[in-house]
Amino acid sequence: MLLIMDIVVKRKEANLLSDRWALVYGRRKVGKTFMLKRFYSWDYFILVGRDGTLWVEGADIEKFSNIEDFIRFVIRSLRMGKRVVIDEFQRLPDYVLERISTTHPSGILILSGSSMRVVKDIFGTKSPLLGLIEEHPVGLINPQDMIKSLYSKKFLDYVVYLRDPWLIPLMNGDSILKDLYRVMTITPSTIPSLVGEIFREEDRRLTSTYEGIIKSIGSGYGKPSDISSILYSRGLIPKDSASGVVPYIKNLVKMGILKEVKLYGKKGIIYRMVSPIFSVFYYLSDKYEMEYSRPSFEIMKENIMRIHSLCYEDFVAEVIADILGGYLRYSHDPEIDGIIVDRKEKPIAVVEVKYGKIGRNDISKFVDKTENIRGKRIIVAKNRIDYKDVTVLTPDKFKNTVMRWKI
Repeated sequence: MLLIMDIVVKRKEANLLSDRWALVYGRRKVGKTFMLKRFYSWDYFILVGRDGTLWVEGADIEKFSNIEDFIRFVIRSLRMGKRVVIDEFQRLPDYVLERISTTHPSGILILSGSSMRVVKDIFGTKSPLLGLIEEHPVGLINPQDMIKSLYSKKFLDYVVYLRDPWLIPLMNGDSILKDLYRVMTITPSTIPSLVGEIFREEDRRLTSTYEGIIKSIGSGYGKPSDISSILYSRGLIPKDSASGVVPYIKNLVKMGILKEVKLYGKKGIIYRMVSPIFSVFYYLSDKYEMEYSRPSFEIMKENIMRIHSLCYEDFVAEVIADILGGYLRYSHDPEIDGIIVDRKEKPIAVVEVKYGKIGRNDISKFVDKTENIRGKRIIVAKNRIDYKDVTVLTPDKFKNTVMRWKI
């Protein structure tokens, strides 16, 4: 067993915080609070509750009795050169930051917020902090940081999902398929609730159109035209028009729920979930209505394996693209797991990811279907085979590649 519950991941983002005022932001449950509390040297850590309660750690009191006491405390602390973290700061009234900003550049103020809207607020033309504060986005855990913390032959199965840190205490590490089943069945409302929280933080309403788009993409439909047809067939939009759903999709991208993936050699874009566990949930929910039923593991096993292998392949291809300093593109005809291009859209590598073992015949087919694409040939599979002009990486070799950040 991996003893996943004991894993503590030290994140690179904490080291990027300097002796300057900074904004740390990202969607909920990506580990911002844990990272700042555990790996940033603060003097005072203040949490703004949903009801406006101002909790404080490091001081002689547990919470502030009113907002004026809070403002005076923060201003005084900054003028004394203290490091002050304000978590969920976006819940504060606008005038609070305006008053606190008058102390700049004294001390170090770290603001942490759980929405993409905070970026617009802080860096907008009317913001009192414009030009005074650094920007530090926090997303899923960096693959290097996560891999350093996992010591098992199964590490590659788990690193795909544990980059979403809220999953760490929910997985046992014995079997990825059983762990995914466990997460899906014991916490069936968690992901829909998390999506709802993201919308609330963004001051948006989770309409049936948004829900339909999320479910469609989770089910494997990534083209706006396909999504539009599905929504129209369900009576969620009045007209089957791809251009009509694109603004909704763009908003989901801005909120960090979806990501854009370009197609190689074409103008088309497909959309996918940023979080692999979101992909797993909505894929399985489409087949089993996970919010309302709990089928047995044996019934769900095949489909869990199918969506896991897809998430696994996407993750590996994305990491290789990052290592090579390129951009990931997909191809449906011929079907290729990943084509990595440079800024000019010229290919620098072609990637094939196999969840299981690979044979020489598989490699030969891969070479044949990519013969007209320049660049390195890279295959990640459970076994290693020597093949001319093809780099084959086993999970252990892939791990070493990630740690060295070089292929």
